[in-house]
Amino acid sequence: MMLPYDAWIDTREKRVHVCMLIFLIVSIIFIIPYILLGILLVSRGSYTSLFEMLSYPILDSSYISRVILDAISLTKVTPLAILKLLLENIGTMELLEGFVCIMAYALYINKKKTTYVISLLLAEFIVCTILVVIALRASSLNGAIIYIRLIGQVFLIVNIVLLVIAFLSLYITIGNYKESLAYEVEEIKEHMED
Repeated sequence: MMLPYDAWIDTREKRVHVCMLIFLIVSIIFIIPYILLGILLVSRGSYTSLFEMLSYPILDSSYISRVILDAISLTKVTPLAILKLLLENIGTMELLEGFVCIMAYALYINKKKTTYVISLLLAEFIVCTILVVIALRASSLNGAIIYIRLIGQVFLIVNIVLLVIAFLSLYITIGNYKESLAYEVEEIKEHMED
């Protein structure tokens, strides 16, 4: 039996589930490039292999890698230059993820889990930023490569955890959405007397 289109979102609960499904799918699409980038960074053992990676298109698909590449070319490191760098590298995917994240946080019933995920992302960003600064100050290329590989490990660990959370949440949300679709809303019309 095919439901009418409005039956998919005719209650607040159904709309929340649809928003969460969109958020989780966007999140999974957002997380996968970071896992691939983490694998690439961990597998780099020499400066030559790291330099070869600069031509990979995966670098353009992740926000942190774009920031790192632009940070390397900074001539003067000031708080204003860093802020400008962070803002210039925000792309469409990051804006979409941010918007959907805000909407999901506003709608999501379990805000504690969402807060943990946001805290994990913030911790990843801070740790990676610190590792980038240390790598840029390294006295040798081999020292810098060690820190770059550590960044790859952080990407792998955090984003695999996030991917598992996203898939579990997706599975739970689909189940809850199926349950909410079992209920049909009837429209009651009142007749006004003249």
